[in-house]
Amino acid sequence: MTEYEKAVYAKKCIDKLTDGINPFDGTPISEDDAINDPRVSDCLAYVSSVLDEKIWQENKKERAVTRIPFTISRERLLGFEYSKKQISVTQLTKRINALAYSPEIENMSRLSYRQIIKWLLDTGKLEWRPWGRKIKRFPTAEGERIGLILIMWENRGKQSPVVVFSESAQRFVIENMDAVIATKLPKKRGIKGYFENSDESDESEDSEEE
Repeated sequence: MTEYEKAVYAKKCIDKLTDGINPFDGTPISEDDAINDPRVSDCLAYVSSVLDEKIWQENKKERAVTRIPFTISRERLLGFEYSKKQISVTQLTKRINALAYSPEIENMSRLSYRQIIKWLLDTGKLEWRPWGRKIKRFPTAEGERIGLILIMWENRGKQSPVVVFSESAQRFVIENMDAVIATKLPKKRGIKGYFENSDESDESEDSEEE
């Protein structure tokens, strides 16, 4: 019997006693029994409320699902629909996650767009460059060869460089998905050299039109 089941069983017994019923045979308890003393009833009602909280906590634990690492088969990747238009890394990641989704593996972690970015940084396709008081991602010459394109994204009258993926760059990522998945992110988002002071947020990328 799990902790949740024990708590549920105990609460049923307590509630029956509070109602003046023997929880084991369903017969009424004698009125002169100590269990019917108002002070005892108050104590039982308190225990019942404590068990309510216990049941909620244990139910929450049982419903909590352990996440498994993201994975996607080569067969599924063959079904990836490449965009003829340039798309952001966020849009690319969303398409990959949608393709990987299956009701049988709802507890699978999602691929992070930062894994794609870090892999491109690690392999010399992207690099950080100063942009005003921030640092921004820019494609290297090698990155441009695979189809990474730099555009200027405007927000509130200010322009900011954003890297987008042409169809050839999308194909490059999909063809190297195993390496992308194997890319480990820093434990903290603000690790210098990857995301610190970069001001790179999902908001600008999600605002891009396909």
